[in-house]
Amino acid sequence: MMLASGLVAFGGAMLWKRPDPRWLVPITVGCLVAVATRPYAGWFLIAAGAAITLHAGLRSNKKQRAGVPGFSLVAVVVLLVAVTAPTVLEASTDESLQVLQGSQDANASDDSNLGLEQVDFSTRGAIITNLPGRVADILTRPYIWQVENASQQLGVLGSLVALTLVFLLGREVVRDRSRIMYRAGPIIYVTLGLLVAYSLSAGNAGTAFRYRTHIVAVAGCAYVAIRFYQLRHAPPDEPDASLDKTHGRADPLSPRER
Repeated sequence: MMLASGLVAFGGAMLWKRPDPRWLVPITVGCLVAVATRPYAGWFLIAAGAAITLHAGLRSNKKQRAGVPGFSLVAVVVLLVAVTAPTVLEASTDESLQVLQGSQDANASDDSNLGLEQVDFSTRGAIITNLPGRVADILTRPYIWQVENASQQLGVLGSLVALTLVFLLGREVVRDRSRIMYRAGPIIYVTLGLLVAYSLSAGNAGTAFRYRTHIVAVAGCAYVAIRFYQLRHAPPDEPDASLDKTHGRADPLSPRER
C-alpha cells in the first residue's frame, strides 16, 4: 500500500506540473497494486487518482497552456467514471453495505480497551452522517491514556507523531486554505482517499493504528511539500528603513539637519 500510494502521488504530482498523459501510467500501476493488495482501499485510491487527473486537466485548460492534453485528461476521467459507475453503485447498495455493517457490529462487541463505539454504515446516508466520527477515531485512537500493555505503550510514539502532524496540517489550512491544493493537491487527494477507505474498514483502535501508519506517511509528504513551497517563495527580508541605502549604515543626521 505504501508503494501504491507513492506511485499515485508521484504520477499525480508530475501531472500537476505538466499535463502529459504519460504520467497516467504510474497512477494506473499504483491503483492496480492497491486493488490487488486491499481492494476496498484500492477503489478509493482510484477515486483519488481520478480526482487528481480531472483537477490537473481543468487547471491546464484554465491556464491555457496545453488545451489538448488538458481536455484529454478530462476525457479519461469521464470514461473512467462511465466504466466504473455500475460497479461502485452495486457495491454501495443497502444489501452490499450489510456486509460492512456486520463487520462493524462484530467489532463493536469487543470489550478490550481498543474497542470502538458502534457505528451505522448500513446505508449511503448513514455513511455520510457517521463517517466524520470514524475519521476522528482513525486519527486519534487509541487515546494515550487508554493504552495498557507494553506493545500499546510503544505505540504512543506513533500516536504523538500522528497528532502533531494533524495539528501542523490543520494550522496550514487555517493560515492559507486557498493555496493548499495548489501547493500539494495530488498528495492531499491521496491522503483523503486513504483516510476515507480506512475509516470505513477500521474495526478497532488497534487496526486503526496500523492503518494510520499509511495515512501519516502520505500526509507527512503533503506537509513537507507545503513548507518547501513556503520557504522557496518567501519574500526577501526588507532592509531597515533607518539604514542608508548607499552605504548600508545608519544615517546619523536628522531630517532637520539634512
